[in-house]
Amino acid sequence: MQTQYKDSGVKYLALILGGGSLFVFILFLISGPFNLFDFQMKTKNVLLFDALLSLLFFIQHSLMARQFVRDKISQMTHKKYDAAIYAIASGSSLLLLIIFWQRSFMLISPGRLISWGMYGIFVLAVAGMFWGFSSLDFVDPLGVRALSKRPKIGNNRLLIRGAYRFVRHPLYLFSLVMIWAKPDLTADRLLFNFLFTIWIVLACRWEENDLIQVFGDDYIRYQSMVPMIFPVKPPVKEE
Repeated sequence: MQTQYKDSGVKYLALILGGGSLFVFILFLISGPFNLFDFQMKTKNVLLFDALLSLLFFIQHSLMARQFVRDKISQMTHKKYDAAIYAIASGSSLLLLIIFWQRSFMLISPGRLISWGMYGIFVLAVAGMFWGFSSLDFVDPLGVRALSKRPKIGNNRLLIRGAYRFVRHPLYLFSLVMIWAKPDLTADRLLFNFLFTIWIVLACRWEENDLIQVFGDDYIRYQSMVPMIFPVKPPVKEE
């Protein structure tokens, strides 16, 4: 009974912090900073502070995604908590970034027609994210299924379908579109866009090393057929 309560507590924390932070992040991307705390800093200090928030998120998110860190967490807790703990930690660090992000001065503010066009692109990118998730054979980003009574068991067979026929990392592709589809561009948002773009490209490469370890030659063949982020080739056949 105690284990059941523990599992439920971890599951709800993952849903609230992991899932909730993603929803708030989408609002942050489209609306800009919420200005919950204004530290009245000079522009240079604002950008340095925002860069530090981004760096802390990148370190936490990327480090905890590595398999050797997951193994350490499993040794201290239990393997079924891996994804949930990752979701809780990542959601917490993302919320800290959003809450304390500082606004800077405006660089570009396009007209109404361009703005609505970019908002439309943003909405399409959000839909693309759902498409990317639905294209996966097994996805449990918040670790909820692993803590349920009858978790779905995944396998190590590489399946190529849906959005993954066009690019190897459609979720990163649509994330990039969402990041750059904000019409009003402030100095802090330009910094955010560049830092997150660099991190996403690096994260793709780190993730691919892990995927090769899981899928072996199948993934190497997949790399040769399908572009990493941008769909510059015709889609491959579904497998």
